[in-house]
Amino acid sequence: MLRLIRLLRPFTLLAPAVGGLFFGLMGIKAAGLSVVNSLPLLFASGFILAMANASSNIMNQVFDVEVDALHPEKRKRPIPNGEISKEDALAFAIFLMLLVITLAGVLFGSYYSVSLGVILFFSWMYNCPPIRMKKRYVLSNIAIAAPRGGLGITCAYSAFASPFNPIMYVAIFYFALYVFGTNTLKDFADAPYDKQAGVRNFVTVLGPEKAKEIVGLFLVVPWFFLLAVNYFIPVSMTNFVPLLISAAIISIMFRQTDTKSVEGNSLLWVLFYMQFSLMMILFALPLIL
Repeated sequence: MLRLIRLLRPFTLLAPAVGGLFFGLMGIKAAGLSVVNSLPLLFASGFILAMANASSNIMNQVFDVEVDALHPEKRKRPIPNGEISKEDALAFAIFLMLLVITLAGVLFGSYYSVSLGVILFFSWMYNCPPIRMKKRYVLSNIAIAAPRGGLGITCAYSAFASPFNPIMYVAIFYFALYVFGTNTLKDFADAPYDKQAGVRNFVTVLGPEKAKEIVGLFLVVPWFFLLAVNYFIPVSMTNFVPLLISAAIISIMFRQTDTKSVEGNSLLWVLFYMQFSLMMILFALPLIL
């Protein structure tokens, strides 16, 4: 059981679960529904989105096993260390995908199911041959930003209300913009191994220093976007609190990029997930209360 939990990479499931819960609550409020009566569906949605992310994590490990075997920390994961075979792991990923699609179809409407289907499609394109967008420069960032930055929160909101709400357009662009550039934080510690595997991202193509500048830009630009749209669609000023984490990330990033922390990834990667979760909470909370 423990090896299956490790295969899911539980820390990475925090952000989709948070997004599922808080943007689901936004949808409940917008639709005028009872929070108490909606709790079973709310938690079901959070579970679905977390498990969709888990299936992507597993596919990533299946098709990156040779690269992970070179990494001093990632070689301890269940597939490269021989605890779970590639075939069994892939079968489990497919099972999770079928499970969440089935639950979505049974419990939620068409917007939710279609959004979830597109999220899973992006996961397949990013991780799996023959497309393997992870190896395709810039497209790899888009393949992460679209599902994790935009479609995930759309899916969560659409569980209870129509996603064609102007505030959701703001949220989608805000989070997709953030994830597009900032998700690169995971690539610094992996750069030597990614190069061997032919992975093309900002770090392997442009080098660490240029990549830091790009990440630094996307740690600030999304909040300029919020300021720009605030005239048309007011947003809470609490959304700017995560900029404090941006300052911390930039400070650490320009000093070092390889401090190991959780699941073989860097401290910067951990801060990215923490900031992303906080951003979703602070965006949704004023619209829930």
